Formats: sequence, structure tokens, C-alpha cells
Amino acid sequence: GNIRQLANVVEQCCVLATGPLLTLAQVEKAVAGESRAIPTLAEARRDFERDYLERLLRLTGGNASDAARLADRNRTEFYRLLQKHELNAAAFKDG
Repeated sequence: GNIRQLANVVEQCCVLATGPLLTLAQVEKAVAGESRAIPTLAEARRDFERDYLERLLRLTGGNASDAARLADRNRTEFYRLLQKHELNAAAFKDG
């Protein structure tokens, strides 16, 4: 979440920059806009869970069994989580 917020702030600053350097005011404005966009706890949990699953799948090259093992979950439960987040392990396969 924090890295995504930082990336959003940097992206917004770059898009709105009028010159080669960013001003403190531009950064403060982008940060202020970001702080108002605090997700609910349910949204934060959902985002974390999805990011976590994606990270595991990237790490294992899309091997759901290995990803489930790393997450300390059985494959059936892991596949349910993937389905809940509309993730396809095959999309993460190398090659």
C-alpha cells in the first residue's frame, strides 16, 4: 500500500510538473490528495491479499502448488483465494 501511494504521488508530480524540477508545493499538493484517499480496512485487507497472492505467483512462476506451500495454505484454499481475486495462476507462468 505505501509503495503504491508513493508511486501515485511521484506519478502525479511528474504529470503535473511544468519544468525539469518539482517544487515543494507540487509534492505537498500530491501528498495531500493521497492522504484523503485512505482506504477502508476491508479495502486495505483485500488489496493486501491480492498483492500478496500476485507476489507469490510471480515468485513461483505461476506454480499454484508452490505458492500455496509458501503461504502455508492447502491448494484448495489457495485456488479459492485466486478465484476470489479473479487471478489466474497460468498468467504468471514463465515463458
